[in-house]
Amino acid sequence: MSYDLSAFDPKPDNAIGVDANGDRTFGFLSANGLVEIEVPTPAGSQHPTERMHAKDFGAHVVRKIESAFGPDYLDQKQDPVQNLHHYVGVVKGLQLMDRGTIRRLDELAGKFEKATDKREFFASEVKPFLHNLDPKRR
Repeated sequence: MSYDLSAFDPKPDNAIGVDANGDRTFGFLSANGLVEIEVPTPAGSQHPTERMHAKDFGAHVVRKIESAFGPDYLDQKQDPVQNLHHYVGVVKGLQLMDRGTIRRLDELAGKFEKATDKREFFASEVKPFLHNLDPKRR
């Protein structure tokens, strides 16, 4: 008796492997949009880097900016505008988005910096855009 076991054989894009840094990679996770990235944190952060899933980048940046609007945590006040500029630089450096998206992020960061009511501009312009980002490397 013979069974078709092809459904149980790991496909190359679903296989578990090791990347150039020696970290384990899980192909089935990246196929589902769960690629983990490590990015530098904004100036004044407790840790030099942070890890997140690439598909959650926009929501992560929203949380960071919202926390920067809040009260100082452990006397580490971070500027919301500088946070946005920092993450725009991260997007450029990691090439997470296409050119049009990066251009729009640059425009929003410039307008955010010049806005008289930064909370209102963030809520009405920046936050919705960030929540709709779709990174190339999901």
